[in-house]
Amino acid sequence: MGVLQSSKVVKARALLEKSHVDLEQFSLGNLVGRITELSAAPSAPVLSFISLIIREAQAHEEPVVWISACESVFFPPDFDANGVDLDALPVVWAPDLKTAVRAAEHVLRSNAFGLVVLDLHPHAIIDQGRLGKLARFADLHRVAFLFIAQQEKAVSFSLGSIISLRFHSYRSALGENAFQCVLEACKDKKTAPGWEFSERFYGPDGLC
Repeated sequence: MGVLQSSKVVKARALLEKSHVDLEQFSLGNLVGRITELSAAPSAPVLSFISLIIREAQAHEEPVVWISACESVFFPPDFDANGVDLDALPVVWAPDLKTAVRAAEHVLRSNAFGLVVLDLHPHAIIDQGRLGKLARFADLHRVAFLFIAQQEKAVSFSLGSIISLRFHSYRSALGENAFQCVLEACKDKKTAPGWEFSERFYGPDGLC
């Protein structure tokens, strides 16, 4: 969404960034201009948290794009239940990692999206030069760029030192299909790591 100010258009994400932002919150304003990595270990509630960011971006009329280098993507009914407008969420399905990264670079260069999500397959390794280029474009155009780093084990590795903000997540059952889900910042270049963001989510009927 653009706001006319002094004969120029200011994007909503720029206004969010200039407003008071709690650096210990998983919010669009805190992610703008940064490369963020979410480590998706088995059973981690990463997609639930990402649905919140997509919903926030859409609420501010910031276009969102999902790029996948995996064989599968998010489960649409879950995103719909969390308030994501699926009709306003284009999905780019790349045949391999190299193509997915190139697609992400083109999207960032276009400055047409406020939030870009790149879903990676397990053991994905991105050239550090290419990663640096993505970081520069995200910073230049003030785009929130999220990597989903699929992990096969709870102990995970990072995509590289260029990552500005990195999370791993876990959940605990509360009963009656309720789960307390937590994102823990294990790396944060803007503030001290170790802070947590917590949210309660509900699973489908019959899930223990």
